[in-house]
Amino acid sequence: MKMRRMLMAVMLAAVIGSPGIVRADTDVRSLIREANERYRKGEFAPALEGYERAEKLDPKSVEAIYNQGCTLYELGKRDEAESKFRQAIASEGGKRVAAAAKYNLGRLAYERAAGMAGEQKKELGEKLREFNASAEEFRGALDLSPKDVETARNLELARTQARAIQKRLDEIQRLEDEMKKLAQELGENQKEQEKESKDSKRDANSERQEQQRQEQQKQEQQEQEQQEQDQQKQEQQQQRQQGQQEQSQQQQQGQQQGQSQQGQPQQGQQGQQGQQSQKGERQEKARQDQEQVSDRTEQLREQMKQLQNQAQQQAEEQSQGNSSSPEQSSSPEEQASQALRNAGKAVDEARKKQADAERQLKDGDSKKAAERQQEASDKLKEAAEQLAKQEQDSQQGDKKDGEKSEGDQQQQGQEQQGEQQEQEGEQGQNQAGSAGDDWKQTPMDRLVEQIIDKEKRDRARRGAMQRQMFGRMKPVTKDW
Repeated sequence: MKMRRMLMAVMLAAVIGSPGIVRADTDVRSLIREANERYRKGEFAPALEGYERAEKLDPKSVEAIYNQGCTLYELGKRDEAESKFRQAIASEGGKRVAAAAKYNLGRLAYERAAGMAGEQKKELGEKLREFNASAEEFRGALDLSPKDVETARNLELARTQARAIQKRLDEIQRLEDEMKKLAQELGENQKEQEKESKDSKRDANSERQEQQRQEQQKQEQQEQEQQEQDQQKQEQQQQRQQGQQEQSQQQQQGQQQGQSQQGQPQQGQQGQQGQQSQKGERQEKARQDQEQVSDRTEQLREQMKQLQNQAQQQAEEQSQGNSSSPEQSSSPEEQASQALRNAGKAVDEARKKQADAERQLKDGDSKKAAERQQEASDKLKEAAEQLAKQEQDSQQGDKKDGEKSEGDQQQQGQEQQGEQQEQEGEQGQNQAGSAGDDWKQTPMDRLVEQIIDKEKRDRARRGAMQRQMFGRMKPVTKDW
C-alpha cells in the first residue's frame, strides 16, 4: 500500500499548469511551484518550508495544506501529516482533494495497525481499532471516488484484517470464559473436597468414638459378668460348705437321737437356726427339694403307666380265660384301671405344676413357686384319694367273694405279709438313714411315698386275684 503520490503529483501539476485550480497570487504560485520542484528532487525539508510560506500568504490554499501533509509523511512525521490531511478535508477544495486526503488517512491507520506487535488481548484491541479506522477512511474515499479500484481493494484488505483480529479476540474471550468457568468449577470442587474431607474426618472421629464407646461398654459388661460369675462361684462354694456342715450336723443328730431325747430339741433348734441363717440357703434348699419332688413325681408317673399297662393286659387275659362270666371277671379290673387313669391324670397335672414351680423358682419368685408347689401337692393328694378309693372298692369286693380257696388266701396272706415286712424294712432303713432329716421332709414327699406304697399293695392284690381266677377255669370239654 502506497501513499497517494500520483494524486499529489497530479495536484502539483495542476497547481503548476492550471490557473483555474490554483487561486493564489503570483507570490503564492511561485512558492508552490518552487516547493513542488524541490519535492520531485526529494528535497522534502526545503519543499516543506516553501509550502508553509505559501500557506502563510494564503491560509485558504488547499494545495499548500495538502502538499504539506504529503511532505510531512515523507519526513516520517505521521501525526503532523494526519493533521494536515484532515485540515485539507475540512477546507473546500473539492471531492478530488477530499478523496485523496481520506485515502492517505486510511493508509496511515493501516500502517499503524500493521506496525503494532504482540498478540495479547489489549494489543489486539488496539490493532482492531486502527484497522476499523483505516477501513472507515477507505470507505469515505470510495464514496467520493466510486471508480477508484485501488481504494476498493484497500478497503477490503482493511476489513479482512479487522475480521481476523476480531476472530482472535473472540477466541481469546472464549478461552478466558472457559478458564474462568473452569477456575470456578475447580474452586467449587476444592470447596466440596474440603467439605467432604472435613465430613469424612468428622465421621471417622465419630466412628472411632462410637467404636471406643462400644468396646468400653463391652469390656465393662465382660468385667461385670466376670464379677457376677466369681460372686456366684463364691456363693455356690459357701452354700456347698454350709450344706456339708448341715449334713454333718444332721448325721450327728441322727446318731444322738437314740441316745438322748434331750438332745433332740437342741438339734431341732440348731436345724431351725441353720434353716433360717440366710435367704440364699433357703432358696437353694427349696430348689433341691423341688428337684427331688419333680424326680419322684416323674417316677410315680412312669409307675402309673406301667400299672395301667399291666391292668389292661390282665383284663384282656382274664376276659379270654373266663368268657362265660364277663361281669364277675372284668368289673373289678375296669374299676382299678379307671382309678389308675384318674390317678395318672392327677399325677400329670402335678408334674406340670412342678415344672411351673421350677420356672418361678429360677426367676427368683419364691411366692409363686410355693403356690405352684401347693397346687402340685393338691393334685398328688387327689391321685392318692383315687387310689385309696380304688383300694376300698377292691377290699369290699374281696369280702363278698366267698369262693376263694384257702391255699390262695394263705398264699396271698403270705405274699402280703412278706411285702408288708419288706416295706416296713425299707421304711425302717429310710427312717434310720434320714433320722436327722425329718425336719426338712415336705408333705409332698410323704404323699408320694404313700402313693408308691399303695400301688405296691394293689399290684400284689391284683396278682392274687388273677391267680385265683385262673385257678377256677373250667376244663374244656373235648368233642372229638
